[in-house]
Amino acid sequence: MHDSCGLISHLFGRPGYIRYPLGFPNPDAEYFGYNDRLVRLPDGTEQLGTKNILRASGWAATALIAWRVGQYVTSKTECLEMYRQHIDDEWTAHIEILHTKCRGEWKYLIPEAQEDQVELQNICRRNLEFENHFLLIYKKFLMSELSKGEAKYRLWALDSYCRGPYIDDEVCSTIAGLQEHENMQIRQRATDAVECIQEFIKN
Repeated sequence: MHDSCGLISHLFGRPGYIRYPLGFPNPDAEYFGYNDRLVRLPDGTEQLGTKNILRASGWAATALIAWRVGQYVTSKTECLEMYRQHIDDEWTAHIEILHTKCRGEWKYLIPEAQEDQVELQNICRRNLEFENHFLLIYKKFLMSELSKGEAKYRLWALDSYCRGPYIDDEVCSTIAGLQEHENMQIRQRATDAVECIQEFIKN
C-alpha cells in the first residue's frame, strides 16, 4: 500500500506528496498530464504515451488485492484477473479497459482515430477518480498502521511516509503524537516525519 501511494505521489510530475482530493497532474493538457512516459517505437524513435497510468493503477489495484484478501499479484494480466475475482467493484471495468485499450490495442501510445482519443480522455478522467478512491482506502490503512500496528509496522509506515507524505490533518496529528511514544525509534522516526511534513508545507 505504501509503495503504491508513493508511486501516485511521484509520477506525472506531481510534487511528491499527497493531498486528498488529488487533482489532475496537468488539468489544462489534452490528456491531463497522464501521457508523460516515453514509449520506444519499433523504428527506435520515442513518443509520449500512457505507460505510467498503467503502472500506477496496476500497483494500486495490486495493493488493494493484497490488503483485502491477502493475495499477491505477480503480473499485469494476473492483476486484472485477481481484481475481478476477489474485488469486482465499480472500478473493475476501468482496470480492464486500461489493459485492453491502453496496453493492448493502443500499445501505450496516443491513438490516431479521433473517437479513440476522446475515449482516452475519458479514461484519464476516470483514472483520477480511481486514484482518489485508492487514496481514501490508503488513508484508512495508514491510520491503522500508525495507531494500532506493531512497532515494525509503525516504523515502516513512518519511513514510507517520509518518501511520499499524505498531508492530512488527522494523519499529521497522529504522527505528531508519536513523538511521545515509549519506543525511541518510533519517536525519532515520527520527528523525522513531522520535519518532512513541515518541509513540504513550506515549499
